[in-house]
Amino acid sequence: MDNDILKKQETLTEALISNGASIVGYGDISVLNNELSRLFPTAVSFGVKYCKSIVDNLDSDEESFNRHLASLNPIINNLIGIITGYFDEWGINYKVIPIAEYIKDNEQLSNLACFSHKFAATRAGLGWIGKSSLWLLPSMDPELNYALFCLMQNLQSLSL
Repeated sequence: MDNDILKKQETLTEALISNGASIVGYGDISVLNNELSRLFPTAVSFGVKYCKSIVDNLDSDEESFNRHLASLNPIINNLIGIITGYFDEWGINYKVIPIAEYIKDNEQLSNLACFSHKFAATRAGLGWIGKSSLWLLPSMDPELNYALFCLMQNLQSLSL
């Protein structure tokens, strides 16, 4: 792989880790062979760790978990801003794929494109999808302790 591409990967990964990302990976999703993956064949996935004690008590304190998720939004938005800032600077065309989206009407629902963030994460080498369809990491318990978010860009040579 080109040294310039490796340097960009290292720069982006270091910036994300130093601003709150727990994991970062780059993966080729062109095997999906759909319109989205033809336009944007590479996914950049990053994860922000949940607080384990809040996840462990989810069954008895769902409100704390919801507050915790809301507290991660500014971190996630900042990380997305870092990625899009670098991509703009480097002239890389990209599309931000939201992890969740509020559906206002049937027209919006019919135009919604499906995309598996778990698939992108596995293609980036960040774990696998288990029998229960949960995303799993080798270093973690089977509990979901990370939130995954993806950006896709068309600079295929950034993929690993």
